[in-house]
This record gives sequence, structure tokens and C-alpha cells, in this order.
Amino acid sequence: MRKEKYKLGTKYITNEGYQLELIKYTNYSDIILKFENGHSVKSSIKHALDGAIRNPFHHSIYGVGYLGVGEYKSKVNYKICIAYQTWRDIIRRCYDENNKIKNPSYKNVTVCKEWLNYQNFAKWFNKNIDTIQNINLKIDKDLLQQSVENKIYSPLTCVMLPQSINNFLTNNQPKHNTSGHTGVSLNNNYKSTKWKVQINDFETGKYKCIKSNCDTIEEAAHLYKIERSKNAEKVKDYLRSLNYLPEETIQLIK
Repeated sequence: MRKEKYKLGTKYITNEGYQLELIKYTNYSDIILKFENGHSVKSSIKHALDGAIRNPFHHSIYGVGYLGVGEYKSKVNYKICIAYQTWRDIIRRCYDENNKIKNPSYKNVTVCKEWLNYQNFAKWFNKNIDTIQNINLKIDKDLLQQSVENKIYSPLTCVMLPQSINNFLTNNQPKHNTSGHTGVSLNNNYKSTKWKVQINDFETGKYKCIKSNCDTIEEAAHLYKIERSKNAEKVKDYLRSLNYLPEETIQLIK
């Protein structure tokens, strides 16, 4: 006979602070409980008493992200899924205060409400990650938002790009150096009177020196701009060869 404390309607509190109500009791190891938001879970009396039942809508990831309910898991065969790892990293970059101190470029970057639910992000990610076989694709928020100050991760503002192109875009972001220009720095071999121009070459993936003895910052910055433009054309041609992005998106490469 069922013990009185296991009767239907019994309330339990989880370790996350949520209230559960027992709505079905088959035996000690087979019960169904309901959260106050209406979501129900199958569990055991032991887990209910221990408070070990997790609410999939609890904002457990940096105070904003949650797993949600659906087919997408954080792990498969004890291995973290790439979709989950990517999603968690995005949430961390945008909402971990320590990360924003280390990386000020994420100070005003957010994640759309839809993607705070891992299920929604994973569905988009898995659909797009398989666009091209044998190519390492990474999620990019910058290409479609180049002139936007407060950037956001969302289905409408993100695109999957090969890692090499993701690096190419990142390497064009302004650097805090002595010149104030990307790719331009003082050449110490000239006792700080000449400027050196370097660029990360798209084809080789390595930095190469364009000129090491520019007389002015303006000259060096101009040379960088010319070389950057040449690299951008190579990137566009490469993306066209992959044949998965619309031309209007490819034309955004600079």
C-alpha cells in the first residue's frame, strides 16, 4: 500500500528552488511530477526527496541560458556535443562579466531571446553546420553586422563560415597598438622612426611583411588597405567555390 507521504499532490522542492507536485505514482522508482510552469517529468521518489530533479527551463548557464525541452542533448555517449559547446561558449562570451573585462569587444554583444533556449540554437546550428562536408565551419556574428555597435547572436545576424575566413574577418578588427591602425606598428630596427606593415595572408594563413620602412603612418595604413583588399577578393572567390552562400553575403567581405 502506498505510504501517505507519497500521495498525489505531495509537494517537493528541488535544489534549484522549484516546487514539484506528485501527479502520478506507480511505484517508488516510477513517478511523474509537475513543475509550476506545467512541465512534467518522470523520476523517482528518491530523486524527488533529494531535490535532484532539474528544471530544463532553469537559467543555469551564466544566469540566462537554459537547456529547454526537445531532442537536442548536451552530451551524446558521454561526449559534449559541438552544438552545446558552441552555444555555451557564446553565452559565456556575452554574459560572463570576467570575460567581458578580458574581451571588451563583447561588452555590448547579446544573444537573442530565442537562442537562450539551447533547443532553438541547436536546431539552427545542426542544420547549418552540415552545409558543407569536410569543412570546419564556425559561427560568425560580425560579417552581417559590420556597422552595428550593439551586435547580437541570432538566426538573422549569424552565418556559418570556414574557420580560415572567420580568422580573416577577426584579423581586420582594430588593434590597440602604437599606430591605432590594424597591421601597422613601429619597426624597432629603425629606432622607432619607421612603420612596418604586416598582414595575415589568407592563402598561407601566416603573417607576412608588406613593407618595413614606411615614413608615415598614413603610408603604412594605405598599403595595408590595398593588401587587405587583395586578400578579400581571394576570400570571395573561395566562398563562391563552396557554393553555399548568396552573392550579397559574399560581397560583404572586406
